[in-house]
Amino acid sequence: MVRGQQGCIDRNNQKGKQGRAKVTYDVWGSAVSATRLPKLLNASQYIDIKNEAVLNNKILSGNASNDKVASALFFPQYDANGKLVETNWYDHVYNTGYSHNHSLAVSGANANTQYYFSGNYSDQEGFFAKNSFDRKGLRFNIEHKVNDWFSLGSNLTYNNTFNDAKNSGSLPSSQLLLIGGARLALVLPPNVSAYKDDGSYNLSSTGLLGPGANLFTNTLYNPEALFANSKYTTGNDHILGNLHASLNLLKNLKFTTTYAVDRNLSTTKTYLSPNLGSSGYTNGGSVTNVSSLRNNWNFTNSLSYDQVFAEKHALTLLVGYDIQKYDNDSWNASQNNASDPFFENFQGNWTTLSGAGGSVTERFYRSTFVRATYNYNKRYFLTANFRRDGNSALGANSKYGDFGGVSLGWSVFEEDFYKNSSLANLLGDLRFRGAGVRSAMEIFRLMNHSISIAHRSMEQCLPGACRRRVIRIWAGRLPNRLIWG
Repeated sequence: MVRGQQGCIDRNNQKGKQGRAKVTYDVWGSAVSATRLPKLLNASQYIDIKNEAVLNNKILSGNASNDKVASALFFPQYDANGKLVETNWYDHVYNTGYSHNHSLAVSGANANTQYYFSGNYSDQEGFFAKNSFDRKGLRFNIEHKVNDWFSLGSNLTYNNTFNDAKNSGSLPSSQLLLIGGARLALVLPPNVSAYKDDGSYNLSSTGLLGPGANLFTNTLYNPEALFANSKYTTGNDHILGNLHASLNLLKNLKFTTTYAVDRNLSTTKTYLSPNLGSSGYTNGGSVTNVSSLRNNWNFTNSLSYDQVFAEKHALTLLVGYDIQKYDNDSWNASQNNASDPFFENFQGNWTTLSGAGGSVTERFYRSTFVRATYNYNKRYFLTANFRRDGNSALGANSKYGDFGGVSLGWSVFEEDFYKNSSLANLLGDLRFRGAGVRSAMEIFRLMNHSISIAHRSMEQCLPGACRRRVIRIWAGRLPNRLIWG
């Protein structure tokens, strides 16, 4: 939803064209895989390099002749068939992801009605640990002219998404975490297998990757067991829509009303199994739920008047009233120590409630706005506007602010002396525009308890208002068009 002088607007405004109903179906598929990954050491090279480091450390620590200090800690491992273990950990972290998308749309119109309906489905796999993203969506737009003086319409969009993504370590400050899959693919020893000969995960007694034939203590997880024993999912249900109508009261006088909603329910769930190999093993497993509901609405009414006098004087007047309500409700809770590995959701039987919290916020905005626009023969332009905005988040004595401005414009291109000059052939359309603005604190950016200032030079003027004159000059050479203002 976009907030402006006309309130919140749903941008999904596709419409049908008059004639027979049109049906379209679009489909695409794709495959994606990780590329340009660094080339890593094989098992033999890894053993040689690591043992060289072990020997150097022994000598530098003064233990060159001490038989009790090992000269080598890394050794080849062989499987049940006597084959040297050569593990490419990229194969256990990355994969080829396949995706497909389908869209079906029906649109049409007659003399009084335009409609557009579409549905889409997308199933996408990532190249990391079989991450997946699923989306289902519906969209419906309709415009209907009841008679010569009354029309109404509606735009409605619904999207349901589900994201299942393992921990890649890609978030800020998490690159070196022991459970970051991207790091594990780079640093795990290639002379150690991900599985034992019986097909079970190669794990130590503490749930980390087993050392194989190596004689060192491993501190990293086996990604196969790590991914299988964890879930990180986020689901969203999002409804965005509006109902609008216009009423022609008199000649050139029109009343417009719009009611819009923006509702989104987001649920994030994290599950770490109590099984050996899970990063939640030492805590007996854990589960965390985070739920957030955003429920916003906007109601805008405006009255506009358009009139041309004597074929040269064009006047447009607009007056309106806009109210908005923002409600946010969120909660989160965590539990650990599962009574049974069977439980993989928050509603299961867990021993310890390890944390809980939440928040409820609401904001209410109210605006009254007026705008007048005049132009003479499409040559000289004058615009004046004023609005009074209120914000419930502000203090009792400063909930409202007044904003206004005036602008002047001159289309030189419409002047005869310019049309007949060589400059017109060079520059094409040429316009000048200047504006004067009076503004105070911009009170419609108070989301998440933050305040943005309308203009950077205004901090020194708060809490009162500041006056600012704006003269902007820009030039852009487009085909036959140059505008200065």
